[in-house]
Amino acid sequence: MDSMGYIESSYQKIICNYALENINDNNIGYSFGVTADGVPFDAEAWETDGDLMVTFYLPSMLDEEDFSDEPFPESSDGMQVFHSQQQFFGEQALCVGMVDDGTIESWELLNAYVQFLIDSDLVEFCTDVLNASGMFLIDVMGNDVVAITITLAMGDDITAMTKLDFIPFKEKDDDNGRGNFRVVK
Repeated sequence: MDSMGYIESSYQKIICNYALENINDNNIGYSFGVTADGVPFDAEAWETDGDLMVTFYLPSMLDEEDFSDEPFPESSDGMQVFHSQQQFFGEQALCVGMVDDGTIESWELLNAYVQFLIDSDLVEFCTDVLNASGMFLIDVMGNDVVAITITLAMGDDITAMTKLDFIPFKEKDDDNGRGNFRVVK
């Protein structure tokens, strides 16, 4: 087999929680890798109320100070923007044990992360409606993490796609090199 080389990560590895005790029937699977420009990521697919979602966990690689803290606009250049303040409970499992460090409130910052996912070929939107929500997290090693959740399907309506092959959580073996940890009080 010819060597294809490697891509060295330019950021710390994100420590996600792969413990099966956090998995339920709504957790579909996970994937992980490094983008062509050296950014490590973890991703998980999950569903809730008939909608299919994917959450990408990325190192915090953009400086919030470089983006305006203007709230989400009502509309811009024919783009309809909506922002919901309702509380939302997702089925994400990989972030169990991470510290919640707040919601991404800057639409410019959220858009920059979504554009990074598009440019890295991790997600493609099927309509001209881009949907995403974002959270700041801190993993167990103290690394700043950004979690970007994108709706792939709302019922039967496909809104976005990813080429990632998700490994089913239920088939995960404990020797796959991914971290399992427990929160100790």
